[in-house]
Amino acid sequence: MRSLQKIVTTLKLQLALQEHGYIVHKHTDNLEAYDTFLRGVEYRSRFTQEANAQARQLFEKALALDPQYAEAYHGWLTYYQEWIWRWSADPQTLERSFALAQKAVTLDDSLPFAHSLVEQ
Repeated sequence: MRSLQKIVTTLKLQLALQEHGYIVHKHTDNLEAYDTFLRGVEYRSRFTQEANAQARQLFEKALALDPQYAEAYHGWLTYYQEWIWRWSADPQTLERSFALAQKAVTLDDSLPFAHSLVEQ
């Protein structure tokens, strides 16, 4: 029963994101990694420093659950946002963003957002 509840919750989150214009594809067989990734996308879309940090933790958890899940390397956007908004003085922030985007492209060459950073 708990597994069914998790599926329903994940589908509701996916539909809510789609209603806000986010197209999300499931590229993992690990339902928990996918659910965690969707939650990260939802937090990242809030565009606050606190939500950005929460999103990064969720993307990192999704990667721990499935290291081959290319879209979970979406965490690169949290570093990029941090750099753009100057939420961190860490000079490595942009480099981390590039490294994660490159890893995402290496795993799945069809990810347009990751390409947008890698090809700059």
